[in-house]
Amino acid sequence: MSSPVISTNPKESGALVTVSHVTAGEPISIFLDPNCPDYSENFLRWEALQSSLLRALSSHNSDDWQERGLVQKLAEELKVLVGHIHNLRLEADSLKRGQGVLDQQLNGLQSEQSRIIQSDLFSCLSVSEHLLPSVARPRDCSDVMALGVTQDGVYSVFPTHDPNGFMVYCDMTTDGGGWTVIQRREDGSVNFFRGWEAYRDGFGRTTGEHWLGLQRIYSLTRSGGFELRIDMADFDNATAFAHYADFSVGRDSVNPEEDGYPLTVDQYSGTAGDSLLKHSGMRFTTKDRDHDQSENNCAAYYQGAWWYRNCHTSNLNGQYLRGGHASYADGVEWSSWTGWQYSLRFTEMKIRPSTKPDSWSLDPNQKPDL
Repeated sequence: MSSPVISTNPKESGALVTVSHVTAGEPISIFLDPNCPDYSENFLRWEALQSSLLRALSSHNSDDWQERGLVQKLAEELKVLVGHIHNLRLEADSLKRGQGVLDQQLNGLQSEQSRIIQSDLFSCLSVSEHLLPSVARPRDCSDVMALGVTQDGVYSVFPTHDPNGFMVYCDMTTDGGGWTVIQRREDGSVNFFRGWEAYRDGFGRTTGEHWLGLQRIYSLTRSGGFELRIDMADFDNATAFAHYADFSVGRDSVNPEEDGYPLTVDQYSGTAGDSLLKHSGMRFTTKDRDHDQSENNCAAYYQGAWWYRNCHTSNLNGQYLRGGHASYADGVEWSSWTGWQYSLRFTEMKIRPSTKPDSWSLDPNQKPDL
């Protein structure tokens, strides 16, 4: 890069800086070309300015620069100019650092966008693999199975009381299959400490951790005739299950939300012990809507959402605390199996009609893939 042009002629064209021709006793002036390149991008040219200017001054007629005051004035002007250049460099360095942070944030957003797109694409592909005949309108996963489908995955169902339908995950393997999954915990990736609207409408991803939604569970079970199975596993890979031959949410309710989506559950069997019968008849409680019988809000106190009474023997929507924990009863708890201070690694709640076709297994101990 060539040094900036310096001239003692104010009319010199193309000069970055011109110094006016002066006589002794007159003030010296430095003129900056307003058309010079953007100084914020040309620091090297500014750095060369000082040495070039000094060379020009030293080569100028020495008779014009005899007065020490003039030389001192020029030095002061030059000092101000160099200081300005230094400040510009600091500002540019700050802008570069800011640009670096913005670049990192942009890369992070692009990575997250790519992850979401890939995840959505995977879900769409999973659904497309399980497309049903256009004339089929299965009410739940047992109807999907009756159509000859035997592969676990995401399917559309159209309950009698929700003709628009919605997507569910169907377990076609465990204990004969035909199960509609309504809740799953497996890795702590989804926050379950949510309010009423989230639990009413559902949240999470059907292929991973999720809650189907109280309104959807109601539309599936409002007339009764469903059974519930809860599979669970701890962090030592021990497994257990609880089965209830009678299950429904908001049975025969005209306005289930106003009624609090009450739970009906009965006739326990299984290996995990019963930790749900105590909750039968209770309305659902979240941190922002209290329907329990405690003086406190059980959902807020135990960091979950459930059909609490006063307060609970199970808390499957509690905090994902990864095994033993010092706090009391606020994890993913099934007290009859692991007590109140052990948060389970895996839980899956699933339902199907109680009347079993001949194709369903007679072995309730058959476990899902965990």
